Amino acid sequence: MGSFDSTDKRALLTAVIEAWPYTVSEIENAVYSASNVAEQVIIVAPEGLCPYEPKDLADLPADVLRVPFWGNFATMRNDVLTRVSTPWAFLMFGNEAFRTEDRTRLLAALDPEQPEVFRVVVATGLRGQVLAEPVRLVPRDPRIRFAGRIWPQVQGSLMEYGHAAQSIDAHIFRLEDRASTFLATQRLRQALEEACQVEGRHWPHHLRLAHLYWALGRYQDMRSHLNRVPLHLPHLVRRMVSGLEMMARLDQAHYQGAREAALRVLEDHPDWADAHVIRGRAAAALGHYDEAFAAFQAAQSLEEPLLSYLDPGYASYRARLASAQALFMAGDARRALASLLHLIQDVPGYRPAWQEVLAHLRGVPPEEIFSTMATVVAPSKIRQFFGLLSEPTAEETPMKQWLFAHQFN
Repeated sequence: MGSFDSTDKRALLTAVIEAWPYTVSEIENAVYSASNVAEQVIIVAPEGLCPYEPKDLADLPADVLRVPFWGNFATMRNDVLTRVSTPWAFLMFGNEAFRTEDRTRLLAALDPEQPEVFRVVVATGLRGQVLAEPVRLVPRDPRIRFAGRIWPQVQGSLMEYGHAAQSIDAHIFRLEDRASTFLATQRLRQALEEACQVEGRHWPHHLRLAHLYWALGRYQDMRSHLNRVPLHLPHLVRRMVSGLEMMARLDQAHYQGAREAALRVLEDHPDWADAHVIRGRAAAALGHYDEAFAAFQAAQSLEEPLLSYLDPGYASYRARLASAQALFMAGDARRALASLLHLIQDVPGYRPAWQEVLAHLRGVPPEEIFSTMATVVAPSKIRQFFGLLSEPTAEETPMKQWLFAHQFN
């Protein structure tokens, strides 16, 4: 462990508290409980959704951050985490409070020399009924990002970069009973619909609601609101509008339409990685595997911006996986397997790539699979990956058992 004592360790942590849809009194309770473990507290108020301005929360010992919101809390959280300057971020909602008596245990887990990712117990009610044990304590690592069409999920990116989530015997109490994701989504939809009714000419409300309807698979409603967004708007807004429309066509299996739309976008914006990925997905679905491979390769050479309609990694490791899959479909298994192994060497926790390799080598004895992988992937990375699997699939189990039985050093 590092040389920090518990008091000093507060400086390692920033508490990030999401303000929507909570009251000022609830947020105040969250802030003061979080300040017991974090020297800095940030209140996140999503624009166009949360009514609070910095002046409304000025009396609290926290910074109020107004951030863009386009219907996706995962993208919003990623944006906020890029602004955290401490080694760790502690994530809370505005109706939660951290239990003071667990302060020492939480701070003791923070080792500046070996940052890890932690789960924290979330409970509710007078008896402290446990609701979940989600990831709430994350190191400042730009590779750890949240995904999800509406609500944040982080486990994928943890595995993709070799972080195993540890558990801390510390508790966050939520000041309400368990609310399902469905009810939370319904509340979000109602809030956005009310905003559209009150300010019908304010195009950001329509874009936010269009994104939500796309995530819900309500494509006619999505297009109705996209049509209310003017044509002459900033670059990012037009990119979001065209991206949602292309993604909807993919979702609805209108692959030729998605491909043609992507090609039109790329005529004017050849540097849009998302359009290349969408073109590649559509081309692969149509059986144009060479075109798909080229499109995915093009995406990997471009910058990957944070866009609300595509998960993190779509133009990097996810595109590399898709290009290998295109090679498999084109019949070039040798190049495809080599591409996958190089991807695993670079991103050793990316489970879909491992699963693709195991699917290709189905029926091959574990020792031969290990030998094949070890031509590119470091044996230590192979052992580490399978050692971290707590619930291996039927194809992963033989490899995990074989590695355990042989006790490689």
